[in-house]
Amino acid sequence: MVDYGSVLRKKISLMRRYIALMRVKEMEAESDREQYLGNPLHSYSLIHHMHFDWTNWRRLIEQPLGTEQISKMRALMPQIPKTEYWNAKQDLIHAPLAGVQFDPLDSLELALFAFDKDRPDLAEKWLSATLSGYQQLSPSEKELYELLNVVKESQVTKLSELVKTLNTNQSI
Repeated sequence: MVDYGSVLRKKISLMRRYIALMRVKEMEAESDREQYLGNPLHSYSLIHHMHFDWTNWRRLIEQPLGTEQISKMRALMPQIPKTEYWNAKQDLIHAPLAGVQFDPLDSLELALFAFDKDRPDLAEKWLSATLSGYQQLSPSEKELYELLNVVKESQVTKLSELVKTLNTNQSI
């Protein structure tokens, strides 16, 4: 990904330099466009840039970026652990707050995972941890959560009440 970023940065830098050059020419023409374009040297330069440079820019813009990096990532895909993540998540749902502080979104994700695995009892614990996490957020963090349109505390409260009701009905 670092390679991809540096290639993209170089491409953007090249485009910015060209745009800066064209802006200088535009400023030269700003005072009297007719006189500027009436000069054959200026009009030739403009026509040249419009006709010849554009095709090169179009090729540069349409050139796919990161194909080499994507190939490298695809080659690494078989090496990515699959069961470890699953096992870690399985272990986490059975040990709510086992000495680890989760943010509200992480604990909500674990609650949903537990619920999907037909473990509403664990989902209830994780939803409780989610609500506790929401209550511990600073005002600026709450503002950020609202700005990013993440799940609202009121939605988690409703979900928690539904899961509690479900757990109560199952135990009867």
